[in-house]
Amino acid sequence: MTTTKRSTPKRRIIKPAETRRRELLEAAARLFAERGYQAVTVADIADAAHLAKGSFYLHFSSKEDLVAALRHSFSEGVVEAVTALALPATPGEWPAFTEHFVRASIASQVDAQAAHELLRQLPHRHGESGHSAGAEDPARTELRRIIEAGVRASAYHVADVDETTSLLYELLHAAGDRACASPQDQSRVTQAAIEVVTRTLLA
Repeated sequence: MTTTKRSTPKRRIIKPAETRRRELLEAAARLFAERGYQAVTVADIADAAHLAKGSFYLHFSSKEDLVAALRHSFSEGVVEAVTALALPATPGEWPAFTEHFVRASIASQVDAQAAHELLRQLPHRHGESGHSAGAEDPARTELRRIIEAGVRASAYHVADVDETTSLLYELLHAAGDRACASPQDQSRVTQAAIEVVTRTLLA
């Protein structure tokens, strides 16, 4: 009598939601760089991440939402470089600290130039918060924290923390753009940004 060997069904690999989300972000970034944003569909991204199309929507509401998450992730990298600097213990240390955090902010953008250049090519809604949950951009949040700490230490002299944060955030972002576009000018761009930021906060 002949027996038929049963095939063992493949076990479904269950990964944490954060892992799946990261895999979707990595797949999307790779496809956007290769094909351009418009040519990539949600189905393409899901397939590249080895997921069913419907699973994409467990993590992102749309392709635009995923792009916002990419921006949020990039911003978190910038924040890591800045938060590595300890806040000054005395008012007299704030000028040097201010220079250091401006340098770190711009340098971290240049260090992640490939991601930076990719994000420049992707759609960006004005006032976009940075990720799907609607939280503020991490770099903006960290800049506000620094400015508020400087004001409390009587080192920074700022009448409107929120507006100053918004304007300096845009300045540092623009400085990062310029430094990435012309790496040979990074030193000049950084020095100019330091002068503007220190005159604004320490005046």
